[in-house]
Amino acid sequence: MKKKIQIIVGIVIIVIASFLYAHISKTHCIYDREIDTSDYKDVPLLDGITVSQSFKVTENTLDGVRIKCRVNGNPENVNVEYVLKEVDSGEELANGIVSGAAIKNSKFTDFEFSVVGNTNGKEYEFVIWAENGDEENNIVLCYEGMKETDTELKISEQIQEGTLILKTVTKRFDIETFVILLIFVLYIIVFLKFLYKLFK
Repeated sequence: MKKKIQIIVGIVIIVIASFLYAHISKTHCIYDREIDTSDYKDVPLLDGITVSQSFKVTENTLDGVRIKCRVNGNPENVNVEYVLKEVDSGEELANGIVSGAAIKNSKFTDFEFSVVGNTNGKEYEFVIWAENGDEENNIVLCYEGMKETDTELKISEQIQEGTLILKTVTKRFDIETFVILLIFVLYIIVFLKFLYKLFK
């Protein structure tokens, strides 16, 4: 009886741990992941330059976006500002600021905001610009040279043939991660029991 209780407690612990682990930041790319990074184009966020990217959301909520950025010089005095707008209504839903010192070269940078709900199937516009960016010290956004479906890229209000290297971010429970983790744990347990019996 004691052994059965231990097994049940063990299973409960594994399920709870897997459930907590499966709460992840789920991302969706609006760009073509097959394009080589060496083919990416750059747009520096200099004073007076505004970049906007529209995209359609496939999740029920939206917690932020990630954009591939590059760094020129020492942009520690540069502040990158951004807003999220709903395309149909034009309403500003969220905004934020990221310090240039926090942006890593050739890495994805998180631009977070308070969760926006009821987003599935809707189109949004992410607008980004920088203060104090100059020719020597600035933040650069990466984009591909092709316009993807349900997207539109503008640089200083001029429509471009391209798409920002941008991922939408949704923090939620992911059933796929949960199931895969449970299967993996089960496989480890069965494998260890097999080894135990083999060498006993």
